[in-house]
Amino acid sequence: MATHYRLTVENLISELGSALGISHLALSDHGVCTFRYQDSLDISIEHPEHSNQIFMYCPIVDLPQDESLRGRLCERLLIMHFMGLRTSGATFAIHQDQNSVILNLAFPIEMVDATRFNAIVSHFVPAAADLKADVDQWLAEELLTIAEDEPAMPISHHHRQA
Repeated sequence: MATHYRLTVENLISELGSALGISHLALSDHGVCTFRYQDSLDISIEHPEHSNQIFMYCPIVDLPQDESLRGRLCERLLIMHFMGLRTSGATFAIHQDQNSVILNLAFPIEMVDATRFNAIVSHFVPAAADLKADVDQWLAEELLTIAEDEPAMPISHHHRQA
């Protein structure tokens, strides 16, 4: 049996789908709805069972294996997050199972109606897309710098002895 909160979230997502022109936008049996933005960003809206919260999140970047680069990335993300201005109030977090950084936002269901919910989504999604693009560009530049700084491997010429 669906809870009052679940029905409210289902209605909000359905109305969002109509506003975005996405038919059949709905929560899964696990309480998650994911849609793709500009063919590059998966936005998830989640409502855990018996919760009065809605969670919105999306992956921003996979964590690099190199510890130094990982540290610089985390510093870059914290700078981008300063006072929440670039994140529209959302926060960065590490999704340990996926070894990635996500942007996430949580808010109480009671605080939103369809108009407010659509406004939250319409601020979160472009902010996430801009942040992802900036992080992707920064990471590409960092990786290029690392590649340029690595010493060239000497070419060895082995001759077979007859």
